[in-house]
Amino acid sequence: SFSRLSYLKHHEQSHSDKLPFKCTYCSRLFKHKRSRDRHIKLHTGDKKYHCSECDA
Repeated sequence: SFSRLSYLKHHEQSHSDKLPFKCTYCSRLFKHKRSRDRHIKLHTGDKKYHCSECDA
């Protein structure tokens, strides 16, 4: 069971064959928006955190 309806909905998507979220760069399909958004960062090079000691 789940403490939030959104957690249940996210979990239920894992049982579905539907892939409603599409990468706008390569057309790969995903079950979850979060997975698609994380994947898109591979294309854009968008990285949120940077080392203050070097260029990494």
